[in-house]
Amino acid sequence: LSDRKRAEGSGIRLGDFELHPGIGLELGYTNNVYNAESPEELSSAVLRVAPHLFLTTLGAERGGEEEGFKPGILAFKGGLSAALMHYFAAGTPDTDVSTDVNLALTIAPQRPLSFTVTEVFNRSIKPFSDPVNEPGPGNSVVAVNAVTFAPQTDFARYNESIGAKLEGRTDGGLLQGGVGYRLNYAWFEDSFLTVNNNLIHTVNLTGAWEFLPKSAMFYDAAFAHQTYTNRAQSEGDPLRTPLTDNDQVSARLGFNGAITSRISATLALGYAVGFFGGNDFEGLIVNAEGRWTPTPVSELGLGYERSFMSAYEGNFVLRNQIYTRLRYFFGGAFVVASKLAVEFLSFGPDPLSEQDPRRDVRYSADVWGEYRFIDWLAATLQFSALVD
Repeated sequence: LSDRKRAEGSGIRLGDFELHPGIGLELGYTNNVYNAESPEELSSAVLRVAPHLFLTTLGAERGGEEEGFKPGILAFKGGLSAALMHYFAAGTPDTDVSTDVNLALTIAPQRPLSFTVTEVFNRSIKPFSDPVNEPGPGNSVVAVNAVTFAPQTDFARYNESIGAKLEGRTDGGLLQGGVGYRLNYAWFEDSFLTVNNNLIHTVNLTGAWEFLPKSAMFYDAAFAHQTYTNRAQSEGDPLRTPLTDNDQVSARLGFNGAITSRISATLALGYAVGFFGGNDFEGLIVNAEGRWTPTPVSELGLGYERSFMSAYEGNFVLRNQIYTRLRYFFGGAFVVASKLAVEFLSFGPDPLSEQDPRRDVRYSADVWGEYRFIDWLAATLQFSALVD
């Protein structure tokens, strides 16, 4: 990567395509594998090995640096990646593999009318809550800290997403708009968690007006219908909360772009409504971020986000997040980046609980550094912390 603004290099040319192989190796430590409450916390050293292989049509690095570069009539990017995770401590998930497959094909990219189809499949394995005991086949149900899990719970989960989008634009790209559809199915490997399996149909509209060289007004709206395909499993079960099939509608209008040569911002305001069978939600959604760019590859940002989404507890969650992020480039070889955030989470009411709806405050810190010896060889170090 001779240019740090790019996400990947020129790859290995195969006719009209580029092959991008790679592998990552990480060794780290987590003090709380299952995000459990004290004293059930379990710590472990962790090894992660992550290979990937992508195939793409020729990109800008081979097509030239000029701003007028336009891809061919077809643009394709596809590939697969995996991550082997090994926890060294006893009572942890031990060794498992997550996978990710991504395919995207665009007909007539950057033309007045283009059409894109996408396919994404992934398998996630990282534990997301306290399973009481180490992962494995589900058995009888027990309750700990007001969270119910089967002993030996397996947290592997899958997600399949298929989408299509039709976009139109003027020749110079000053006006853009599109309509898209996405079908998403998420399912769990453990029999106790399959009650959360769900299917989502989403239709979205987008639009943008670029009125300055690096600034634009944008609009987006979406309608989503979510169905829990195994909802009947929770009916009559006192330990499992029934999740509600729902409809969600949202729309935003905003600005994104440069204010001066070094200061830019994103400001968006919208409204979201969720229909959850009586326990409904409606309210404002907000995105606000200011950015200072002292050099083309260095940036300091401060932002606030208010978003709404469905959840496996209380049917939905409202998130208010305040964050700051930094990315700075030193001496042509060293980059440091960080993100500090505090989140305020408000979940919907649980119909099986007489307690007040769950409220969480979450603090997170992520610090990352890289020293690049030459264009293709670098050493990285990352530290992450989460307090909930």
